This record gives sequence, C-alpha cells and structure tokens, in this order.
Amino acid sequence: MPDWTNVLTCDVQMGARAAAGAAYVADVQMGARAIAANETGIYAVTLGNTIYDIGAGLRTVYVATGTHVGRTRDFGAGGGAAWTDITDAIVGTICDMVLDPWDPKNTAYAFSRVGAASNTSGLWKTTNLNAAAPVWVLKKTITSMEADGGDASRQNYTKLACSINWENYIAFFYYFGDATLNSGRRMWCWHSHDGGNTWTAARIYNGGTFMKWRGAANILSHEIGGQLYLYCALGRGTYGIAQYCHYYIMRSIDHGHTWSLWLTPWGNWTWASNIPSFYTLDVPYNDNDDGDSLYWPLCNSVEHLATYRTYRLRDGVWANVQPAAVSQMPNYHRHSIEASTHDRDRLYCFVHISAAAGYRLYTSINGGTNWTDLGLTSVLGLGKVIYASAGLPYNNQLFYALATNGIFYSIDGGASWNDATGNWVAAIGAFGTGRAITPMWLE
Repeated sequence: MPDWTNVLTCDVQMGARAAAGAAYVADVQMGARAIAANETGIYAVTLGNTIYDIGAGLRTVYVATGTHVGRTRDFGAGGGAAWTDITDAIVGTICDMVLDPWDPKNTAYAFSRVGAASNTSGLWKTTNLNAAAPVWVLKKTITSMEADGGDASRQNYTKLACSINWENYIAFFYYFGDATLNSGRRMWCWHSHDGGNTWTAARIYNGGTFMKWRGAANILSHEIGGQLYLYCALGRGTYGIAQYCHYYIMRSIDHGHTWSLWLTPWGNWTWASNIPSFYTLDVPYNDNDDGDSLYWPLCNSVEHLATYRTYRLRDGVWANVQPAAVSQMPNYHRHSIEASTHDRDRLYCFVHISAAAGYRLYTSINGGTNWTDLGLTSVLGLGKVIYASAGLPYNNQLFYALATNGIFYSIDGGASWNDATGNWVAAIGAFGTGRAITPMWLE
C-alpha cells in the first residue's frame, strides 16, 4: 500500500482488484518489477523472470508477538486457524518480521531484543520459511551494533525494510543513547546488499541528539534515478516542560548510506508537556514519483493529552488531516496510517480514542479531508489494544489485526470481522506485546 516494501512485507495494504476479465497495467514500472492484472483480473507481480498471481490472502499467515513467531496454513478456515510455533532459535522479544519481496515463500527477516550487549539477539534470517521447521540464523547481533553505534545504556529497535527494486537489500533502524533522558540519543540505519552477510552503518542525524523517534521510518517502493529513498522522522526538545519542539524529517537518497535534513515541518511547535511521539511515516507508492508526499501521525502519547494530529505533505504544503479528536495513537510500528497501493488519497487509520471509547478504524477516500468510522471496537471490545495490522496488495477489502485478545480479519473493508485466533493460546501461549502480522501474499 504505502510503498512496495510494505506491500510485499505486509503493512496494511489497500487497493482494488480489477473486475474479472479487465485489463490493467500499473502506471509505475519499478526496476525489474511490474504490477499488473492478468486476463482474469487477478493482480500479479513479476519477480525476476517469473510472474506470480497475488493470492486470496487466507492461507499462510505469520504472526510475531512476544517471544514467538507463529504460522498457520489455513488462516481462513471455519472454526479458527491451526497455528504452530516456528520461533526456532530466535531469542528475546520479537520486535518485527518482514518477508523478503524477492522470495516471500522461503525468506524472511525478524528482529529480537533481550537488552544491551547481546550476542544472542538482533537481526535474524531464514531461507526455508516454508519448511515444517524453519531455521533462523542470527545475521547481526546487538553487540556488533553497539560497536558501530556507541553508547549502549539506552537503546531500542525501530523498523525493518526490504525493497522490491533491489534483490537482497535489507535495512533496519535502531537508536542508541545514554541514560540521561535529555541527551545522547542517536538514530542509526544499517543496510545490507547481500541479504545480511555484510552491513554498512550510518548515523542518521549529526546535528546533535534527539528525543523522539519510535517507528517513524520508511522506504519508498520505487527507484528514483536508480536509487532507493529512505525516510526517518525525529523530534527534539526537553522532557516534562512546556516548550518548543523541533521536528526533522531526514532522508537518504542513496539507499541509506548517507542522510541529510530534508524537511523541518512547521518550525517550532509548542506542547504543554513532553515531546510528541510518532510511530508511522507513510510514503505513498502511487502518484509519488519524486518521493515528496507522505503522511505522518504524531501524538503526546505519554501524558495521553488530546493532542493527536495527522499531517499530510502534498506539493510542499502541510495539512492536518486527523480523523477524530483522540487521546493517543496506536504506539506500534506497523500500522497507524496507510495509503492505497494505487490511490494515495485512499487511507486507513487506526487510532485509540480513549479507554471508554476504545480503538477505531477510520477510512478516507480524499486524502484525509473526510473520514468514516468503521467501528472496530464492537468486535475487539473496550480496553483491547491493536498491536499490528496487515493486508494484501491491491485489495482494499481484506484486513488483518493482531490484538491483545486474538487474531482477526475482515474481508469487507472492516465492516465485519472474523476470529482467526484458533488454537494459538493452546499451541503457542499467551499473546505478548505483538509486533507483526504478515500474510504470504502469493497464496
């Protein structure tokens, strides 16, 4: 949806399938890839010299939550899916999981953490994901990252990203900082061109330290001038006082090798307390040839103040397009707001209204000018948290949601929901702090 990294590694993806018998060719050709609908109206993706149909999305699905990765091969089965644990050697809390867009049936990456100075956690890879018992191999340890990034007393993971344009490309974002809240935090980007065998580290912001980052990083799905564009949003200020906050959107136009300040939105922005958090930076795929359009939700989620804003950048103009007066936004990496694969004005946005009103799923067809509440709370119940969401390329009706109380999906654009929790608790255990739900989009 927002970019073909996330389309094929499964953030929330939306778009409409062509009608049966219709002929459609995507308006953007992407390096070695092209997206099109075949003569039966089913969208297909070209990987190298092979064309694969995009499937129904109700067979193989992966979920990463807590310290486990689970898989089902019958996600849409009546009565609930049958899940198996495929965590293998992964150690620690699993922060993220993505499929390799060049080999999504067999190759995947995951990131786990057990704390600082860890030689047992970090970036993992499997090349036999489709096997009965996939083997995960640790490709980049947190200890080796500390050697690149410096002070390790305060650190956290941000996001993984692959590329549909460059085979074997993988990047991830991670920050390091000292134990003092108002100093010493620095964001880094590691990227590899050989599937994680060798890595290059780049510090994203060299103008000092920052205070907020979270999951606000992304990659543009198509090349510009033969290069990959990556984005990362940062905030600066001082905790606990009314103040001006400074915001920076950093961008790399050389696949993450070097970074520079791209935008400083709004100049200074005064907040009553703390510094707003932001967990999603969505860079639309459609009608974004120059990579200069994006969506960026942010909120003072620590104090839970009514200070949520969703900003849209379009033709150099910022606009606040928030869907509702909310107290906070979902504070996880792989949802919040997403634009349609082939229509940057068609949006879906998850927000948390309040403890009493719960979570809401909103949709917009005009870039956030107007929103429709799809009413997700009636299914999940109050007090339940949406940890992650997902969908399929060019299908604006199919959604997946990982929540504190189960795994759900909708085949009608969020109007109704089905429970796919199945035997998860009995086979794998209680749900942890979930991070990813990932459908295998070829089935």
